[in-house]
Amino acid sequence: MQLDLFDIVFKELTIAVGLDNLKVNWSYSKMQTFRECPRKFYYQYYGSKKRNAKAEPLKERLIELSKLSNKYMVQGNLIHQLVSIYFRQAKKGEVWDLNRLTNFGLMIIEEIIAYNNAVKTGIAETPKFPKPILKELYYSTVPDNDIKDESIDTVQKCLNNFFGSDNYAHLRYGGTRPSSKIEGDCSFLLNDAISVDGKVDIAFLHQRQLIIADWKTGKKEIEDTSLQLLVYALWARQLTEWSFDSIEIQKAYLATDVLEKLAFSELHLERAKARIMQDGEMLKEMDEFGKDSVKEAFTMHRGKNCKLCPFEEICNSK
Repeated sequence: MQLDLFDIVFKELTIAVGLDNLKVNWSYSKMQTFRECPRKFYYQYYGSKKRNAKAEPLKERLIELSKLSNKYMVQGNLIHQLVSIYFRQAKKGEVWDLNRLTNFGLMIIEEIIAYNNAVKTGIAETPKFPKPILKELYYSTVPDNDIKDESIDTVQKCLNNFFGSDNYAHLRYGGTRPSSKIEGDCSFLLNDAISVDGKVDIAFLHQRQLIIADWKTGKKEIEDTSLQLLVYALWARQLTEWSFDSIEIQKAYLATDVLEKLAFSELHLERAKARIMQDGEMLKEMDEFGKDSVKEAFTMHRGKNCKLCPFEEICNSK
């Protein structure tokens, strides 16, 4: 069986794999980070953790840097938050229109920019609700007005498509139904050794068909994201709260008004399970190196993604 047909691009899914009585935490962010740069993986999951890699000499600085985000992550998270607010309010009987939701998003952008400026000047107070710190503003590599304008454009573009496109009409309707799941838990037991925890953007029942969709806020992806969506299918097959005859998995690209559907079979699901176990073995092998602060075991990959990495400062100082 060929196992390299699917690249690892999960969204906030954590899988505990039992291997030789040792559970290995498998997640989208972990595997995406590892394939991008193993050294970043070490810094993020070992070096910057107080209870891990205790011999790491740069521990305190890594902890500070681990708090950094970037403009793409912040914009994507904000769109997810706004769409979730729309559905949750609609379920309560209060339907927000495009203007209200957009204005709320713009207010959040203003607050984020103001907080980042306060952090730079050293006068920021700890907010009641945590706000992201953008790497671009932290190092002053991009003017705050440029970040603000780009974020406003992204919010307006995505929300205009969300409200106005016929591609998402079924999602707008299905998400407001009382039984729909919005940004909800999708935890399940894969088998006696593996448990899966994650979050699904939107799921609902339509004419005995379970529809699951994943919001995308960037351009249409070139890489294969099938494994991320196949895990949603594995989760759906173990549901007891809905009775359905088929599962349809979709990717909704809000910025470009594109909707994609995933075709899959039993063979695809079996391959997904096998890939999870394969990665679990690798993570187990690397775990001891991470705990022992052996960062040299984690290769440094330099490339275009370094500009988005919160730990670029550490690598450049060497």
